Amino acid sequence: MMIALYFIQRYLNKLSDFNFREKWTNHFIKYAKRYFLGATIYYIVGTSLISRILLIGNDSVFFTLITFFLVTIFYGVFFIRDLVRFLAKNNSRLLNLSMGQQTETFNKDNVVG
Repeated sequence: MMIALYFIQRYLNKLSDFNFREKWTNHFIKYAKRYFLGATIYYIVGTSLISRILLIGNDSVFFTLITFFLVTIFYGVFFIRDLVRFLAKNNSRLLNLSMGQQTETFNKDNVVG
């Protein structure tokens, strides 16, 4: 998930201000419930797979619960941190654009090409 957020962020950084506003409001914010549901399912599946891989050949119930608990905490902290960072960065850019600030200072009107 973290690598997917990285590539999506790279794509959004390359967009101009107008294209970013259109893409963020019409695509990401409009379907936010679907994305959060998908991220939740991904988190559950990822946590289960990591726990299963760590517990290959183990029959102890106590060790299984401790491992699952620790994987849930560590994976959840990194997952939530990256997701909040992604949303905060893009929402702050959208807020700055809606207040009239532009990130592009280069005027492209006189460029011949």
